[in-house]
Amino acid sequence: MPNLRRGMMAAAGVSTGLAAGYLFGWADNAAGQIGDGTTVNRSSPVQIGDLTTWAHIHSGTTVSGAIKTDGTLWTWGDGASGQRASSNQDDVSSPVQVGSLTNWSDLIIHNDGGAAVKTDGTLWTWGTYGYGMLGNGLPPGFRKESSPIQVGGLTTWSKVGTGGTTIFALKTDGTLWTWGRNQFGTAGIGSVLQTSSPVQIGSLTDWAVPVGAGGQHTAVRKANGTIWSWGYGGHGRLGDGTVISKSSPIQIGTDTDWANLGCGWYHNFGVRTDGTLWAWGKNTYGVLGLNDVDNRSSPVQVGSDTNWAFAKGSQQASIGVKTTGSLWTWGRSAWGESGRDTDSIVASIPVQVGTDTHWGTKLTGNRKTIMAITG
Repeated sequence: MPNLRRGMMAAAGVSTGLAAGYLFGWADNAAGQIGDGTTVNRSSPVQIGDLTTWAHIHSGTTVSGAIKTDGTLWTWGDGASGQRASSNQDDVSSPVQVGSLTNWSDLIIHNDGGAAVKTDGTLWTWGTYGYGMLGNGLPPGFRKESSPIQVGGLTTWSKVGTGGTTIFALKTDGTLWTWGRNQFGTAGIGSVLQTSSPVQIGSLTDWAVPVGAGGQHTAVRKANGTIWSWGYGGHGRLGDGTVISKSSPIQIGTDTDWANLGCGWYHNFGVRTDGTLWAWGKNTYGVLGLNDVDNRSSPVQVGSDTNWAFAKGSQQASIGVKTTGSLWTWGRSAWGESGRDTDSIVASIPVQVGTDTHWGTKLTGNRKTIMAITG
């Protein structure tokens, strides 16, 4: 079992000198969404196969998807509602290729399906019609698409993002578009009306990616280094100093030095150009990393380190990577999210996972499962 052993060695802090492009997963694995060929929860990072060709990774609650460097699309986990873009509705515990195309460039996976962009700028979705998340203009229902279908005929799409049941897509002209569920104004279109086809958010052309979205709120960084948010404001998760919901984008402060942005289910993280890490939102189980459990309605610095590269959260835990390539986790570890071989330890400050320095910023943590690509 060389691959599994290598994953265990990495979690234990034995330097493996792994190159970029290896895929790892841990925590909840009930539907095989980690991809290691089992349905056993993992409390430390486990390497998925022996390939170094993974380029993009994203996971939903019970399903995961990835794109390789050759442009092929792969999914695994729960397939009951077409989430895996396959007519096979069985759970699959190892990556399976979707079709045979080699021109996929970006993707997201949500609870009921996924969305992806091709290198030709076309936009594709799959899964159920719930909340209009397929973006094809049809009303929500219990129908499903088990293969990717094209959304419209445009060739100007570049990136996709998701907030669970709300989908976002960026065009090459810098405009931001949305469709799907709009409870609490999570779509950012100035109302709570649900839409089943792409609708532009405002008229600005300087949006950047990735879109950071939680369960009921959204945060996005612009090209000028500002952060904007909208949706449910409870627990201070919008970061504007209030607990009031907003249905249109509002700026968080006036700073223009935000370099990266990541969201958890109820909380958020931002990394500034000086390498400092900042957190805001709901702080149950200490997921903000501030050594307490008090909610924050505005960004607060996490510790004093200046070498953070990226951080994001799952439902009850958080994960971050420093510029040194070291991996850090905090919050609750109910399903093994800490990655430190413990299933129940709560940490309210960042704790390093092993001593390896091969981790990169390609991290995804949706509710219970965490996936990462090295490098």
